[in-house]
Amino acid sequence: MPRRQFERIYETHFDTVFRYVLSSVARRDVAEDIAAEAFLRLLREGDRIDESRLPAWLITVSRNLIVDYWRCAAREGPLDGQEEPRAEGSDVDLAALLVDRAELQPGHRACLILRYVHDMDRSEIAEHTGFTDNQVKSCLQYGLKVLRKVLVKQ
Repeated sequence: MPRRQFERIYETHFDTVFRYVLSSVARRDVAEDIAAEAFLRLLREGDRIDESRLPAWLITVSRNLIVDYWRCAAREGPLDGQEEPRAEGSDVDLAALLVDRAELQPGHRACLILRYVHDMDRSEIAEHTGFTDNQVKSCLQYGLKVLRKVLVKQ
């Protein structure tokens, strides 16, 4: 892919990709890394990709990288040496369950993961995400409501 073409694509789509990733991982540093990796993959594979499909391709690549990030984070364990909250006898991989739920909006997903996988309270989630305390509360309540509906159907 020619340099000028890549630069134009980067300028056009980076903000959209970055905002999408940030809403899913809720950490600016991680979002920057994931968005950058998506564009590196575009640079490597750009000659094989139809430019008209780029926004969707970049978001798909980003989503896959986000899933990898949350799966890796779940394997590595909770933040700050805290014990991971799990119901006794539970075999459910909570992080994977939340990441794989297409019904959840990225902000709801991020808040749920930070709360129930990483055991953060609302003020910590607000600090991590940049949301207000009320936005975090709303995201948690709505996310749980969506999960209840989805899981009851299964």
